Amino acid sequence: MKNHLTQSLIMNHDLRNNIGASISHLQLMLIDNPDLLNNEDMLAAIENLKQSINISKSISVNLSNSSETEQLKTTLEKISCHDHFFKNAKPAYEKLNKMYPITIRDSYITTKDDKAVFANQAAIASLRENIINNAIKSGATELDISLEMREYCLVVIFKDNGLGMSQDEIDKIHLKQHGDGIIHGIGTSSIMSTVEEGDGAYINFSSKINEGTTIRIVIPYAE
Repeated sequence: MKNHLTQSLIMNHDLRNNIGASISHLQLMLIDNPDLLNNEDMLAAIENLKQSINISKSISVNLSNSSETEQLKTTLEKISCHDHFFKNAKPAYEKLNKMYPITIRDSYITTKDDKAVFANQAAIASLRENIINNAIKSGATELDISLEMREYCLVVIFKDNGLGMSQDEIDKIHLKQHGDGIIHGIGTSSIMSTVEEGDGAYINFSSKINEGTTIRIVIPYAE
């Protein structure tokens, strides 16, 4: 049963991911072609895709009624950094780079000896989507991602070239008063929650108006 739940969650996650990418492309098309802003077919297509997002959310809610699903959502597993880099993260970013209207550049720095961290792969997948969508919503065309193994911790950095944020907006993020309303859930609040659920992980935002935003996540190694 747990196997079927896992597959259903993954398939629903991928469905929402593809729908979100489609909406992003259509919205960019409207920006480039303002004459389509009042086109009934274009507006209907976007509205129907948004409804599909809502249906996907309902599926997630129904699946979440299972105690087994709750376990899957909250369980942290010990994962090898080397395996995560090249078996999970790199293939995921290659796929997302083709789907979303933003250039994603990812880099990886490893140590000779492998280390492990505690993480939830499903939560990490959602975090990637939310960060990419936030970057696109801020007008970014590029997103640089680096995963670096250091002596005592794993450091993950996301840097976009979007419109950036004021210090007040950054403060609201840390006070959990900021939600950007993106289609993949609650956006920035979800990013914060994902990191906080990690074992001792820490997140920091820095930004400059009209220059972009940098998100830095520090994850201690598993003992």
